[in-house]
Formats: sequence, structure tokens, C-alpha cells
Amino acid sequence: MITMTIVAEQVYDEVSKSVAEDTKNVTISLDGDTYAHKDFIKSKGFMWDADRKEWSFVAERTWFKANAYSTLREIAKTLGIKSSGIIISGTEAKEAMRAMDK
Repeated sequence: MITMTIVAEQVYDEVSKSVAEDTKNVTISLDGDTYAHKDFIKSKGFMWDADRKEWSFVAERTWFKANAYSTLREIAKTLGIKSSGIIISGTEAKEAMRAMDK
């Protein structure tokens, strides 16, 4: 099974001197049995992280809003990812997903 995770990474905010979610970027990662699809995944701009054993793609919010729906739909369809295999984590990632539909 392949899982897609969409998350705004945690970053250190100099102004508030605390850790917060990144408001500029959203990271999309793919893990699981992806080997058969590695060329397709690479063609979408994902990079392999050997330490984490997953593919990742960092998207700026502007790109995400303009392109994510069609790109994520194509990836999910090609890799056979069902809605239960898509994890959206964090307030900023959820906001990016909502903004994508507008």
C-alpha cells in the first residue's frame, strides 16, 4: 500500500521565538510500495529520501493552489492511492487544501 502525506513542516519563527507551521511551503510525501512507480514519481519532481524511505516534494503555496488538485489526483490514480491513504496533517496543510479548491 502507498500512502500520500500532505503536511506543512514545522519551522522556527524568529518573531515569536517558537516553532510554528510553515506558511509558505507544503510537503507532499509518498511512502510504501513505490518501487514499481519510481520513474513516474521522479517525473513529478519528487526526490527520494533514503533515510526516511519515502519520496518527497516541497511545494510553494502558490504552486500548490494552482497545480495540486490535478497533480495529486493523477498521482493517486496512477499509484492506486485511495482516499483512506491520503493524510493531511496540520492547520496550514489543511488550509492549503481548502485554498486549492477556490
